[in-house]
Amino acid sequence: LRVIEELILTEILRPMDFREWLFPKLIPFEVMRKMPGYFEELAEGMLYVAHAPRDPTALADFKKKAKIAKVIDSELAKKELEPPEYVMAPAQCEPFYQFFSGEYVVKDFLPIKVFDKSGWTYRWEGGGVAGLTRTTEFLRIECVWIGMPKQVVGIRDEMVDRTFEFCDKTLDLEVRVTVGAPFYMTSDVASKTFIDISKSENIPAKDIEVYLPFRGSREEAEWLELNSINVHRDKYVKSFGIREASGEVIWTGCNGYGLTRYLAAFLATHGFNVEDWPKKVREKYLELKPREIKLLNWPR
Repeated sequence: LRVIEELILTEILRPMDFREWLFPKLIPFEVMRKMPGYFEELAEGMLYVAHAPRDPTALADFKKKAKIAKVIDSELAKKELEPPEYVMAPAQCEPFYQFFSGEYVVKDFLPIKVFDKSGWTYRWEGGGVAGLTRTTEFLRIECVWIGMPKQVVGIRDEMVDRTFEFCDKTLDLEVRVTVGAPFYMTSDVASKTFIDISKSENIPAKDIEVYLPFRGSREEAEWLELNSINVHRDKYVKSFGIREASGEVIWTGCNGYGLTRYLAAFLATHGFNVEDWPKKVREKYLELKPREIKLLNWPR
């Protein structure tokens, strides 16, 4: 997984001059409500966080039962927990927009291109969990950028080209590019949405999908989405109140590299024998390979 991460950084993000930021993963409701579509359409897909009162006597019955009876009674906990005020980051890019919220950016310093690889993304994906390809907690490199419309579209299209070549040449995966609906839409809403694909700036998302051999024939199998590379137009700059100092129109874009999905796709295609892996991956793996840990199984 770290090999794939490092190769994405060296072959795609650093050549495109993306800089690393560290994004928080605990998102307050007040920030999340500025993310259009989440509370309105995807509320059931988020993980909510509630805390106990700031009082050493809080959860006394819960702690007593855990100590004496060795029972973790969630009903006792629920009685004293405060209402949820946060969600675990479902998109991972929320702090980027909040950083600029209510601020003016200057076109001479645009575009601003950043990535975050500091942690996990949390959401219930539609269709439930399935191995490493669909989990509730998954590791990603989240890329997000802000700039003039032509800059934002150009970054997206360059990232599509570089990502496709990376998957095809470096990882030797069978991939394709498809036009996708915006990530914040439910599948039902997306299925009823028509997209004008005559110009790149009209396409909200270009998806990189990979063929997984164990799912059947190419014609019948469901291909796995590895990336959804998005242009939001002014959706988030309006929602977060971000403006350009001279009044110019600015847009944003984002893309998440689902590392756990990349790992599953790579192993499904090439197996676990390192000697069978593509050259760049094999060499980087041997360079980064961790020390083996040996465990002893004692008789019980």
